[in-house]
Parts: sequence; C-alpha cells; structure tokens
Amino acid sequence: MPALRKFKAIRPAKEFAKKLASYPYDVVSTSEARDLVKDNEYSFLRVVRSEVDLPEDTNPYSEEVYQKARENFQSFLDKNILIQDEKPYLYLYRQIMNGKAQHGIVGCASAQDYEKGRIKNTSLPENKKKTTA
Repeated sequence: MPALRKFKAIRPAKEFAKKLASYPYDVVSTSEARDLVKDNEYSFLRVVRSEVDLPEDTNPYSEEVYQKARENFQSFLDKNILIQDEKPYLYLYRQIMNGKAQHGIVGCASAQDYEKGRIKNTSLPENKKKTTA
C-alpha cells in the first residue's frame, strides 16, 4: 500500500490569490504572456514565463530565464505574496473544466511506489475507466 504524506504547501496569500492566478505556461506564448502581465506585477506568469521580465529577444530556454524565474519566485516569498503553511497538511482540490468537475487530494508519495505500479497514472489510456453502455 503506497503511503501518502502531508507537506507544507506554498500558496498565495488570500489577498493576492486572484492577481497571482495565471494560465499554465504552455497555453500562452511569450508575447501573450507579456500582454497578460503588463498591468499585473503579481501574475504567476512572472515565474512560469519569466522571460516576460527580460528583453524581447531573450531565448525562453536560456539559463537567464531560469534565474529570473527563481528571482521572481523568491521575491513573491519575501513579500509574503506567496506563503508557506506552518504545518503539513493533505490538500483537497476541485477544478472544473468544460463543465466537468474533478476532485482530488494533494500530498507526497514515493517515486518508487509510482515506478512499481502501486500508484496508478489515470491519464494513461490503459488506466482510464472503461464504461459500458
């Protein structure tokens, strides 16, 4: 039986949650991300698409981009825009996409349990639930 452990999450401070929320990095181009952050200094795109804070000709895969992401993330921590929970928890989540809700638990698990097949990856076709009509 795999073990699920609690951890101390880093989350947005309540007053910054709406401003910090962002699109996933892989659904917006660099130019779209630049437009989205221009009026929002708190957008998490400044971490996941940190090239928005560098010159336009910067290679998004350069070491400079990763250093900027680290700097921006640390700045959010230093300014208490992002805060770490004092105690470890298991976290419940709910997300809705295209009218379908998904619920889950977020915690820490062993990579060995995953590699040994004790944790099922439900995004793989062979692990999807089969329905019969």
